[in-house]
Amino acid sequence: MAQVPFCMALSTMFTDGKIANNIGSLLLIFPIVIFVNFLAMNDNSKYWLYALNWIPVIPGCSLLVILSSTDKAVFPLYDLSWVSSPVMWISLILNIPLWFCIYFYLDQVMPSTYGVQKHPLFCFKKS
Repeated sequence: MAQVPFCMALSTMFTDGKIANNIGSLLLIFPIVIFVNFLAMNDNSKYWLYALNWIPVIPGCSLLVILSSTDKAVFPLYDLSWVSSPVMWISLILNIPLWFCIYFYLDQVMPSTYGVQKHPLFCFKKS
């Protein structure tokens, strides 16, 4: 669910639908590659993993690995016992309003062909 406003916010930067579709695929695959890279690292990856929780794919992948690595799992994927599951859920939930706000802001600053462009600091101006 958090990936939807993330893609919406970043799609406002592209006017061509084909380019937006290609970039959207990269925006889904690239954070997964980053996540797998952090799993391969042994030192200080914990802090980087928590620092990248603003990207919705990172806490989603973390929760998927945590849930699949239970005691009943025959082949656990990775040991993420150091990752806090409630922190990942909270960051995943907080990503939804964060990326919706970024989407609404970017939609006002960089509108489509029929929109009226506002100043980048429009939210700080008195009405």
